[in-house]
Amino acid sequence: MNKRLIPIIALLVIIAIDAQIAIGAVLIDRIVATVNHEVVTESDLQAEAHLGEPVPREQLLKQVIENKIILQAAEREGMRVSSLEFEEALQDLQARNRFATREAFRDEVIKADMSWEKYIADLKIQMTMMKLMRREIEPDLFVTDGEIKSFYDGNL
Repeated sequence: MNKRLIPIIALLVIIAIDAQIAIGAVLIDRIVATVNHEVVTESDLQAEAHLGEPVPREQLLKQVIENKIILQAAEREGMRVSSLEFEEALQDLQARNRFATREAFRDEVIKADMSWEKYIADLKIQMTMMKLMRREIEPDLFVTDGEIKSFYDGNL
């Protein structure tokens, strides 16, 4: 056999093996959206879908995107939940759900098919989002007496 053909044949064999591996490859995850250079993956959606009541995929994707936008805004504003705020919220949840101990609370979360670590992380995210929304929205919710009178006078 010609010595120049050996490298070519070896290369073709390697290409054929790579092609077989690629054909048998399994899709692990895929990007379903991008929010300001931050990706939302299929596994992100599946994790969110697993947490609550079944909702249509489009609605779930919209919710995940909105949450990312809010969290990005909170991060830009430097908004954080302090350890004290978080501990108080956790104690409040424990008391409102009538768990005698933190361990009983944790065990119930685990029984609900969620890890305690995921629950804690999600709670911190929710608290951060609420903190930003309170700061941005609540000031606009209050109407002064002067604004009421002005509206009333202008619409009689």
